[in-house]
Amino acid sequence: MAQQKDKYAVLFGKHNSRMRKPPSNVVRMFLDKDGNYYPDISISRRSLRKSNSSLRQWYADHTDRFEELCKKYSIGEGSFDKRLELLNAAIAKEIADRINTRSKEYDVVDVSIHGFRKKAYGISLGNRRSVGDNRKLEAAIDRYSTKKHFYTEVYWDSKYLGPLEMIRKDKGYHVFAEQGIPAALRVGLAARRVVSNIKRQRINIITHSLGAVVGAELLFNADTSEPALQSRLRTPAQPDVRTCLIAPATSPYLFRNYDDRGPRKAPVPDNYSMAVVYNTNDFVLNKNLQLLFLHIGRNTADSISSTTLGCNCGSAIDTIAQYVSPGRFTAFDMSLKRKSKRKCHYLNHCYIRNKRAFRNVVATFLDK
Repeated sequence: MAQQKDKYAVLFGKHNSRMRKPPSNVVRMFLDKDGNYYPDISISRRSLRKSNSSLRQWYADHTDRFEELCKKYSIGEGSFDKRLELLNAAIAKEIADRINTRSKEYDVVDVSIHGFRKKAYGISLGNRRSVGDNRKLEAAIDRYSTKKHFYTEVYWDSKYLGPLEMIRKDKGYHVFAEQGIPAALRVGLAARRVVSNIKRQRINIITHSLGAVVGAELLFNADTSEPALQSRLRTPAQPDVRTCLIAPATSPYLFRNYDDRGPRKAPVPDNYSMAVVYNTNDFVLNKNLQLLFLHIGRNTADSISSTTLGCNCGSAIDTIAQYVSPGRFTAFDMSLKRKSKRKCHYLNHCYIRNKRAFRNVVATFLDK
C-alpha cells in the first residue's frame, strides 16, 4: 500500500545540481510530503524512493548522514524526533536569514507557492514545471509593479501524475484529495518557520491552485489535527500580509478558521488582507461543465475534491468574504467572456497572460 501511494511523490533531493542557480532576488526552499525541509546535500531519487519518499525515513535509514547534518547545525543528543525538529528549525532559520540579508534593499518580499502536479525539474509530461511558472509570475510582477520585489519560492511535494494517469479522472481526484491536500496542510504549517521570521513590514503570499491550501495553513489553523505544533509555530505577524489566491483549488469553507492564528486570535485591525483571482471558465476547477466531470461510483467529482472557490461556483466568493475582516477582501474576475474562452488552469497561459486583468491585480493589490 505504501509503495502505491509513494508512486506519485515529487522529490527534490538533487535540487542543487538539477536546477539553475536562482537570480539574486530569489531564495528557494524545498519541503517533502511531511513538511520536512530538504538540506543542501545531494540525495538520489532512488535512495529517497526506497525510504518511502520521506526525509524522516531517509534520515532513519542513513544515520551517518543524519549525524553529519546534526553536527553541522550543532544539534546535540536527544530523541530522533526531537533532533529532527531541531534540524528542520535550523534549516528554516538559515533560509529566513538568507531572505532577510538579501532583501534589505527591496520594498516587498513575495512568497510564491505552486499547486498540484508540479515538478521543479525533470520530465514533466502534460504540465509545466513550477520553476517556469515562477519565472513567468515574477517577470509579470516586475513588469507591472512600481516597487522592488524580492521572491521566496516554495517547492513542495504536490504529487505528480502523468497525462495518461490523469485521463482516469478518478485517479487524479483521489490522489488530489487523499495525498495532495494532507501534504499541502503539513507543508503550510512547516512554512511558518520561514515566513513568520521574514523581517519586513510587508509580504505578499501568492498561491496557485492547490497552493491555496498550503497558504491557508501557513496563515491560520485551517486544520485541527496538529494543535500542539500549531501553537508552537506562530503565524505571520508582519504589519501588512497580503495573500493572493490565484485559481484556488479548494472550497471557501477551508477558511472558516481564518481568525485562529495559532495561540492567538486575529489582531484588530487585522494585519491580513486577501484577494481571490477566479475564472468561472476554468474547467479544472468548475466541475459543473458539461461532459467533463461525471459521477465516480456513487460520488461526484466535487464531493471527492471540492474546488469551488477558484471558479466561484455556488457563490463561493461571497462565502469566503464573510470570513475575512471587512474592507480586507478583494475578488478579481478573470473569466473571459469571448468565443475564445480560456478554460484551462495553467498559471501563465490562463491568468498571467490575461494581461490587462493581471496588471490590475498587481496595481490594486500586490503593489498598493
